[in-house]
Parts: sequence; C-alpha cells; structure tokens
Amino acid sequence: MSEALLAAPIDPEADALFALAARGDLEAQRKLLAVAVDAAHNGQITYTHAIWGSQILARMAAAHGHAEDRLYLASILFHLAAIDRETGGSCVSGYQAEGLAILNTLADEGDEKAAEWLNHAVAALPTETVAAAEEIGRHVAASGVTVH
Repeated sequence: MSEALLAAPIDPEADALFALAARGDLEAQRKLLAVAVDAAHNGQITYTHAIWGSQILARMAAAHGHAEDRLYLASILFHLAAIDRETGGSCVSGYQAEGLAILNTLADEGDEKAAEWLNHAVAALPTETVAAAEEIGRHVAASGVTVH
C-alpha cells in the first residue's frame, strides 16, 4: 500500500481499507490513522492535513470505546487547538475543552496517563476552557453517552 494513501484515493487497497474503516473496522481505522501520521513524518502530506484527517479517523476509532483510542483522540484535539491558534481560528478552546473532557473521563476510569495529562493541561489552560470541559462532562453524564 502506498505511503501517500490519503492523497491517492484511486489505490484499490486504500479504497478497500477506507471501506472497512467506514463500516466500523477498528483495525482499518487504526491503520489509516498510522498511515496519516507516517505520511506527515515522511513529508508526503503536511502536518495540518495529517491532523485534520486524523481527527476523523481518531473519532471513529475512539467510538469503539478503547482507552488508548480515546487518549489518542484527546491528543489529536490538542494538536487541532494548536493549529487553530496558529492560524487565527476561533475553535481553540472548543478543541481543548473536548480533549479535557475525554482526559477527565479516562482519568475517572483509572487511566494514569490520562490523569497525568489532565493535571498538566488544567494547570496550563484558561479557567474558561476548564469550565467548558466540565460542562461537556455534565452534559455527557446527563445524556448517558460516553465521551469519545
């Protein structure tokens, strides 16, 4: 399969992998995510394109509920916040709050890495962002939906 998988949609192997990912195949979602990151590291696509593409794949993988995929999604959200800040976007605190809400849920479930990241993030972020993350958590708890 081509390293430039995300940039070459005519590749039959890539098309098959995307089809599997779209049908909920977790391993296909993870593989596409890894390909996007590798393509950015190899200079085949930009960091920004890799992160934007990864967000979709990370959300699909995190929806399966595995802690490592949810933690990866939180990481992607913080990368998106950094990109948004650099480009003058208006979604920085939203990405950060969603990432914090995921970290908080994972920490509550006993994930030590998430708890460590959460502590660092809460110390570094504005109180408004932390409050927004708490609101997301309350909304999710009331709805019964798991934060992914």
